Amino acid sequence: MPSPRQYIDRLRNFPEIQVLLRCAERCQIRFGLRGGILRNTLLAEAGFDNPSQSLYDFVDPFSDIDLIVEREQDWAVLARALASSLQFAGFHRWEAETYAAARAAAQRYEVIPVDRLILWLGAATETRDRKAHEVDLEGLGVDPEKVLDQPALTPDFNPLVIENPFESLLGLLRTARYAFAFPRYRAGLEPSTLLVERRLGPALRQYRLGKEEGFTPDLWRLEVAILDLLFTAHRWKEAASFLNLCRREIPTAWVERSRPLTAIFSPSLLAPRVGAVIYRPGPRSTLRARFLSETSPRPQNLPESLIPWTTLWASGTQNDSCCPYRDFQNGIAAIAWRDTGEQSSYSKLKESDYSVVAAPIAIKSSYDVSPFDTQTLLFPIPGFVRSGQTLAIRADHGFARELIGRNARFLLGLITSKES
Repeated sequence: MPSPRQYIDRLRNFPEIQVLLRCAERCQIRFGLRGGILRNTLLAEAGFDNPSQSLYDFVDPFSDIDLIVEREQDWAVLARALASSLQFAGFHRWEAETYAAARAAAQRYEVIPVDRLILWLGAATETRDRKAHEVDLEGLGVDPEKVLDQPALTPDFNPLVIENPFESLLGLLRTARYAFAFPRYRAGLEPSTLLVERRLGPALRQYRLGKEEGFTPDLWRLEVAILDLLFTAHRWKEAASFLNLCRREIPTAWVERSRPLTAIFSPSLLAPRVGAVIYRPGPRSTLRARFLSETSPRPQNLPESLIPWTTLWASGTQNDSCCPYRDFQNGIAAIAWRDTGEQSSYSKLKESDYSVVAAPIAIKSSYDVSPFDTQTLLFPIPGFVRSGQTLAIRADHGFARELIGRNARFLLGLITSKES
């Protein structure tokens, strides 16, 4: 494993890091990267054995890019700098937290050692003129050198907060996600055994949605935790088998209340290809998730898509100004598809050969069962594609509504650039 200096030097080779350093210098602030993006650069199987060309390669399909700022007001300045300077920044969700808040949380909640690392960018205030300090690695309660030398997938301390059964379930799903995503570092860690030992089912079933006093499980967090597990696991069968065990512990009322959970715990896990979408249909909508499986034939009059054509909804209000469209006014639609077999169709994809396109679903009268005309409108929309075991697309789906000129449902696909 690399030393802290070797690890830093490798990260500095990414063009995005170079831009982030220039943002820190121009804005005269110091900020840090943490969370999943550092975890993946250190632990991912591709890692530096098969060098990636972009820092974005290490962003999981439904994850944010987590930042640390020294002061709350620094984030507003930094956000503007990222939007104007960093290529493709708009296609990713960025989440900032102050150093004080992150340090307090690290003392209270259970996280694995690598998630306690911070890669600081920009010299500290008292050494602003010393270029040697513009990139540094810090650990919140851990020794960075030890973490890099011996990465572990389990926490190494007892948190101050005693978790309730729901938080314990989320923690177990997180442990399983890391074990399935980074098998090289499992060291005998068996999530299925932990699930059986903890016997969470009886405790979870005491919570009745919307009726209990003091605690209501957040099913959105459960949905995202399961999707993160499924779309980062190296071996689909292992992840699906673990979720089948989880289903015995999760109350039926929770599954029935959640459309994504209902779909996940259905026979769709046996489909040859599965997908998921997390997005906001409109500017003021809350984020919502959908779990999908490839069960329908390709729609007529549409070209072959590398992913199954995926239905999205884009709503909003029309603006009569001279510049009516604003990028990402509906946020980002994160779409992921993967094969459930041992072989991946997306692992060696050349992203630049493909375009993200939209096909609007026409409003038809009730007696017309055909969703498309003989000549279907097809147009490209802004999208960012990353291939691998899971194919991830981040799209500006609000752009489709703007071109169509109304709130609309449309199919999103990925076709060769020549066809688009």
